[in-house]
Amino acid sequence: MDRSARSAADLRRLWVVSLVSAWLTGACGDPRETSVLVTVRNGPGAPSPDELRVSIYDDGGLLFHDEGFSLPAPTQRIYPILGTIVAYPGLTDGIIRLGLRGHAAGVAVSHGSGQVASAPGRQVAVTIELLPGRFVDGDGDGVPDPIDNCPGAHNPDQVGCPDRRDAPADGDAGTGQDAPTFDTPPGPLGAPCRGPGDCVSGQCVDGVCCATARCALCQSCAGGDPGTCTHLPASAEDNVPAGACANEFACDGQGSCARKNGSTCVAPGDCLSKQCVDRICCGIACTGLCLSCAPLGECAPVADRDDPDTCTGTSTCDSGGTCRAKNGQVCKTAADCASGFCVDRRCCATACDGPCEQCGASGTCVPVAAGTDPDDDCGTFNCSGEARCAAACGPVCDQACKTSAHCAQGTCVRDLSLTSPCRTNCECIRNICLLGLCD
Repeated sequence: MDRSARSAADLRRLWVVSLVSAWLTGACGDPRETSVLVTVRNGPGAPSPDELRVSIYDDGGLLFHDEGFSLPAPTQRIYPILGTIVAYPGLTDGIIRLGLRGHAAGVAVSHGSGQVASAPGRQVAVTIELLPGRFVDGDGDGVPDPIDNCPGAHNPDQVGCPDRRDAPADGDAGTGQDAPTFDTPPGPLGAPCRGPGDCVSGQCVDGVCCATARCALCQSCAGGDPGTCTHLPASAEDNVPAGACANEFACDGQGSCARKNGSTCVAPGDCLSKQCVDRICCGIACTGLCLSCAPLGECAPVADRDDPDTCTGTSTCDSGGTCRAKNGQVCKTAADCASGFCVDRRCCATACDGPCEQCGASGTCVPVAAGTDPDDDCGTFNCSGEARCAAACGPVCDQACKTSAHCAQGTCVRDLSLTSPCRTNCECIRNICLLGLCD
């Protein structure tokens, strides 16, 4: 890729996720790209930073400049691990160099640097420890001396070493003499290389001189023992050849390729986590009622629906992920029901607490039948059959009135006591009118 085509916008997309993990992304999208997994530690005596700034270079020059992102409070970290950064800088050349600065309240309080050989199509890993204070920068170009390709010459872009005739020394003008040149002999195992001719072994693999001509799947010659093929770390991708173990797959740290969390699976052995739940690779075992790993691979409660594995049939998962009885099922208390309502000893969709309402067999609220009032909502009247109390009556023995009442002048009144004058049986408390008196 033409390095001049890398714009600032290409190199400055940043996502911050849980803990202190972040992605720095370039714009090439080529399967030959190297990705860098950086673990950041807070060293002894280093103040706790609230912001981290990152610059990355390779043999061709600057890749990322002073990219910054906030860190969570110390109580949210796995101290002294501040977190991880995954950088996708595009096609890289030779050695990848990283400079980090920790800031607190806008002031630089710590620094760290490291380097690792690029490995086309693979992920390489490096751990950087932050030390207290500012980094040493003898030439004032903003690049820490330990990773500066020319620590005696001001070259912030790190594009080659400036001609020594143009570089001031100790505040004086240059001498005008050419900088000396050297022939570099072939390197030993683990030394950075660009091709077989750079190595005593005659084998350049993953950007370092290697003991073998090629590493197996999910191995790298630039890993924990440079020069020897070793397993890529767990969750790292292997893109040699392109897509060999990437996308929904990643290496398991033991030299094998398996599915990432959230990918479909048939058996536990298909997954990096060794947990296949609901046919999805899951981060944990995720057992128990109303729990599911679908669709993202994260164990979470099943809410307001059935869990086919653990809570179905006459039960369902409530809004909080607890298995309870469905509407229409027999209940004793509201806690028995997924809806939270136990009405007339039946789980109901609503509170169903209006006058002349009851919970039907299906678990929905329905009107009480006309001429009845099981909950005694209406005084001397009965329910109208339309979820409300009757408001008037006609004949003396109208069913709009309770059995203990009768209709008098359009309203329901209490039945008459014994020996009271009467005209019909329904006027009397014992429903007997004999010779004009209640008997």
